[in-house]
Amino acid sequence: MYGKGKSRSLAINLVKSITKNENKKVKYFRFTDIAMEYAGICKENIGNARTYLKDILKHDIIVIDDIGKKRITDNA
Repeated sequence: MYGKGKSRSLAINLVKSITKNENKKVKYFRFTDIAMEYAGICKENIGNARTYLKDILKHDIIVIDDIGKKRITDNA
């Protein structure tokens, strides 16, 4: 059973359990989306890539889903 949002639901509930009533900044990513976006930004300007990473790292909790699910390019 693929693509039903199981791991996303699990991640959301896990984050809620961990943070309870705390005010935490949480960001959820699918690995392929963040990797492709970052690669595109790197091609444009490495300075923009650093800013992109800094913006991501401002969050208290970062959830990255689907690591290893599919290849980003034909060579990797």
